[in-house]
Amino acid sequence: MKRLFLFLLSLIFVISMFSYEICASSNGVPDVRILQENGYDFLFPDIVKKRDGSLLVVSYRNKSDSSHAPYQFGDSLGTIVCLDGSADGNSWGNSKVLVSPEKLAEWSLGVWYSKSDDKFYYNAEDAEKNNAVLSIEARDPNLAKLNDGTLLFTFFTRVPGKAVLGGHKYWNEGSSWYTWGRTYIMYSKDDGMTWSAPTEIPCEHLDRNCAKRGNIAVYSDDTILIPLYGMSSTVTNTFSRSKWCTVNVRAQLNARGEWDFTDEYNANGSNDILSVFGYGTTEASFGTTADDVTYAMIRYYRYNQGDPGGDIFVSEDKGVTWTKIGSTNPNAMQAGFYRMNNGKLFVTWSQTPSPRKIYGRVFDTLKPWDCAETKLIYENTASYDIGDPSGIQLDNGKLFTVFYDTKNHHVAGVFKDESSFLSADCSCNCHATGIKKFFFKIFNFFQKLFGINKICTCGAEH
Repeated sequence: MKRLFLFLLSLIFVISMFSYEICASSNGVPDVRILQENGYDFLFPDIVKKRDGSLLVVSYRNKSDSSHAPYQFGDSLGTIVCLDGSADGNSWGNSKVLVSPEKLAEWSLGVWYSKSDDKFYYNAEDAEKNNAVLSIEARDPNLAKLNDGTLLFTFFTRVPGKAVLGGHKYWNEGSSWYTWGRTYIMYSKDDGMTWSAPTEIPCEHLDRNCAKRGNIAVYSDDTILIPLYGMSSTVTNTFSRSKWCTVNVRAQLNARGEWDFTDEYNANGSNDILSVFGYGTTEASFGTTADDVTYAMIRYYRYNQGDPGGDIFVSEDKGVTWTKIGSTNPNAMQAGFYRMNNGKLFVTWSQTPSPRKIYGRVFDTLKPWDCAETKLIYENTASYDIGDPSGIQLDNGKLFTVFYDTKNHHVAGVFKDESSFLSADCSCNCHATGIKKFFFKIFNFFQKLFGINKICTCGAEH
């Protein structure tokens, strides 16, 4: 009997270790594919949880093997699509177009170009008379949610650099024909079934190019802080990436369904007009606590030796002033924040060198940033481009991260337990591996049955 018991114990150990190794060694195999269509790439996804716990994903869609963005006349123009998903993230519906060049034209944001006479036109009638082609697209979609469940959606446009739209003149990047345009916001009161027309987010400092990539901060009073970046004529008179400016705009949706834009911050309590974070940055992303403390991760461009990168900031005054509290990797970019059920922040980002990998942290804001450990979420060594992770906590407690992968031409997602982000040095059995994990699952079954020990001493939810 003793030998039989030892044999069974050994068998359980081998099986548990084998299954663990299979899971740990997976590379390029996501848990679920969300968007995939022959002949197309899906890029820059974002996710939000609706009132009933179901999910909404948005993504940029363009022809496969095209550039991330149109650069010259004749390049393919993309659309922004959206689709609904189940609360557990496993089932997804069919995508539908949310913003297209044609819809932008309907919203009086159209730009047409005639190659024959090298002129731009700004209404469909004149464009048709002169054989001009619609030449504008929307890109980098982002989602947010107000406290009453109202969904927010932002995007910025890609426009011909020589065009003039909404009184704005743009600068080209090198010899590019297209460049960054302006940033717009929309909202939905019915969980994404219908949306308002887009409203341009005003930004006096970014009087030329104005873009956005990153989470909006939503506060308890439903005011929001929008991270923008772009070019300012007060900073430079030529196009220069070293002169990217980061500006945060405060806004609130009023009772009439209109936006009130109240404040614009481009300096961190000083006379520095380059950036609210003190140096040339792009793609700031925000996360907030229940008591309206704001955290930010920024992307930067290394132009001067010693420039920081992947920096983490905190603001105690809703984004008026900021203090640096830590950093990740200088090559961190495309960050996202999500406030979890326990108040911690689920932070995700991608990181070069190419192919980029997806990383994340579970950040307890009551502790220093460095107390949170960075964990690998996803990699595909066969891919040449992975990025734009967006994380969320599902109703079942799982942490769900969506991202794009150009190798497989899809937007996909992976599920993680909070325990997988905790320190490997922790001795708690809830995130042990091998035989310990096997027996903990059995033990935890009875704990769940009797509703005891729901949260471990290390902070993990059982």
